Amino acid sequence: SQTTPSATPSSGGGGGSSAPAATTPSSGGGGGTSPTKFAETAGGAVTGKVTAQGGNKQLVLSELQKAGFSEKAQANILAQIQEESGFKPRPEELDKYKPETLVRLWPKKFPNIEAAKEIIAKGPEALGDVLYGGRMGNDKPGDGYKYRGRGFIQLTGKDAYARIGKAIGVDLVNNPDLANDPAVAAKIIPAFFTIYKGKRPEQLEDINAVNSLVGSADMKSREKRIALAQSFQSEISSGSSGSSPTTGSTGSSPSTVASAPTTGSSIAATSSQVATGQ
Repeated sequence: SQTTPSATPSSGGGGGSSAPAATTPSSGGGGGTSPTKFAETAGGAVTGKVTAQGGNKQLVLSELQKAGFSEKAQANILAQIQEESGFKPRPEELDKYKPETLVRLWPKKFPNIEAAKEIIAKGPEALGDVLYGGRMGNDKPGDGYKYRGRGFIQLTGKDAYARIGKAIGVDLVNNPDLANDPAVAAKIIPAFFTIYKGKRPEQLEDINAVNSLVGSADMKSREKRIALAQSFQSEISSGSSGSSPTTGSTGSSPSTVASAPTTGSSIAATSSQVATGQ
């Protein structure tokens, strides 16, 4: 989930030592949607300003419905977004990391506190290159920072920006900050799962499968996402999905969730970034 740099992330799409599994769609029955087919179903305006959480949620729901996701799959994905960003697309704040957090999350890159402090002192651009440079399609100096996490689920890496941008008809490679536009961020969601992860909509009806694609390294986060998915499915079925559900084990109110990410006001590594070693 989205966390402050000092908090323990749950597991999910950005930094670490090994290349992410998401770089190529899974085979073995995955059979994700082709870019051409996706573009045909993802029509409509691609930019816009919707700042309320309910509005952003409706944007995501609309895109998932157009892409043929069932109510159960929609709920599973909304649970991930609730945990990752609280439905407020934003960039990963690399300048917020503490040395202890870097050592804990990426021990191969930062074997001790001093090594972490040294990189932090060089600035967020340098940290971005250490975390994400040389992989995920990031092949030039500065790419690690330029293609850091953004959007509802913290899209990370030039390869993801290029492939998903092509699928939705938006030049995310040359304009990566567009991933934080709510309307664009909403279109990214179905493309992320079908184009980038190579899954069919029906394969996302299993909350555990969706958790593994996006986040939830620890049991507490997995359980929270399961509870959120159940709550979202009830809302979708009853037609009241414009409001935020309670957040399961934390008991946070909708207004609390809407005003900030679930575990803090700043965005560091997403759970998915840590889990995939991104």
